[in-house]
Amino acid sequence: MNRNVFIDNLRGFNLINMILFHGIWDLVYIFGCDIKWFDSWIGVVWQIFIACTFVVIAGYCYGYSRNKLKHGLKVFIAGGIISLVTYIFMPENIIIFGVLTMLGSCMIIMVPTQKLLHKINAYIGFGVFLILFIMTYNISLGYIGIKSILSIDLPKRMYSNWISTFMGFPMDEFYSTDYFGIIPWFFLFVVGYYLKSIIDNLSLVKVINEAKEKCEDKGIHIKGRGPINWLGRHSLIVYMVHQPVVYGILALIFKIWGNM
Repeated sequence: MNRNVFIDNLRGFNLINMILFHGIWDLVYIFGCDIKWFDSWIGVVWQIFIACTFVVIAGYCYGYSRNKLKHGLKVFIAGGIISLVTYIFMPENIIIFGVLTMLGSCMIIMVPTQKLLHKINAYIGFGVFLILFIMTYNISLGYIGIKSILSIDLPKRMYSNWISTFMGFPMDEFYSTDYFGIIPWFFLFVVGYYLKSIIDNLSLVKVINEAKEKCEDKGIHIKGRGPINWLGRHSLIVYMVHQPVVYGILALIFKIWGNM
């Protein structure tokens, strides 16, 4: 995959946000710390920002992947590994149909649908799928639309089994600490896909590269690679290991604190 330094940096920055978020989540829901603002609108907005940014970046980078099906399967399998590990070691915080499972599924779905999506004007596609995402964002709660403006309750029978849960219609007994149904998140993934086409059409990447070259000609060197960029380039493995590492560090800290 061709590397885009700006996207890697953005992904790395978002990964840091996610690690901090999960660290505070552990403090509140596992170690019992009273952090009131985390359960307020601040925590909700922070969580939505992290999730949406990751999905848009994944959709944007889909076009860079050389073997799209292979990459999608790898991410999907990674999500399955996380589900298995949490089922064995942390069943009370099990992750089923988490973000990696969703992203891998979106990549796989895009393989047969990309040609059709490519025929749609990028600006129209961007707008249509963004609206679809907004209108179906609360589909897991049993309705589509915006509650305070216009919403339609969906039939209860649509929320009946594991397949419906995978698609975004969770059954009553379903529980997961990290749940991302295909709907609405596939729509946002496609938004990222169209965003790349829009940026490419505007030649923004070319303009940025030319500006960078002019700066370097004048002796001004812009460093694009560093710790944040490294995180962005290795986001999959970092995502898979960060949760047990964060939990382990916090558990060690609380154990030492309790023995003092």
